[in-house]
Amino acid sequence: MNLKKHSKNIKIESKIKMNRTVVSYTSFIIVVLAILVAAFIGYGSIGYNSSQNFQVIQSVNGNMSVNGVGGYYMRFFPSVWEYPKNKAESTDNDGIQVYFKNKGTGSISAQVIYRLYNDEKQILSMHEYARGDINKIDDIILARLKEIIKIVASNMSSSEAIERSADMTKAISNQIVNDKNLLDKGIKVEQFAFTEITFDKITTEQFAVQQKIELDKKNAEANMVKFETEKKETEA
Repeated sequence: MNLKKHSKNIKIESKIKMNRTVVSYTSFIIVVLAILVAAFIGYGSIGYNSSQNFQVIQSVNGNMSVNGVGGYYMRFFPSVWEYPKNKAESTDNDGIQVYFKNKGTGSISAQVIYRLYNDEKQILSMHEYARGDINKIDDIILARLKEIIKIVASNMSSSEAIERSADMTKAISNQIVNDKNLLDKGIKVEQFAFTEITFDKITTEQFAVQQKIELDKKNAEANMVKFETEKKETEA
């Protein structure tokens, strides 16, 4: 009788241990799932933005907003596109091939600094075009820059481009900075500068000859002044 009772007790204890094991595993799984859910919610509800960039944010209900403040912020599973506030872009390494009105040719390399972080309306206009791809912005700026440079160069002779490079820079800068096509897309070019200008061999040789003529002329004028001064001193 005692043996049966002892066996029964063992079975009960074994069942209790088994139930405890099942409860422990279940609790462990619940804790792991809770951690995963919390991590998933945390990842989806906390965003970060660098102070050098701004973000276009589309919420789950489709509303669009712009965040230009650096740091962490609360969100709820939105779609986020990130852009730099300011960016420098250069022309191709080979430069832009131009033709002057005197049939001379040249190659112009340039750089612009542009700004995308303007008012919200302009930003959303830019985003509609770019959709997060900054290369599209670079492409449209370079395409317009090349067009402007070629037009300005075609209205100058190669010698004028050499002698009046400041005027050429100003003409291109005014057009690219105030270009309506870019402004309508929310792109504001703030600075323009030449990085290199090279001319064809004939133009370079002609300019060298012209410089020599100008130098000889100045030397002749200086010698004439010197001669007249010495003559007056001798007569005195």
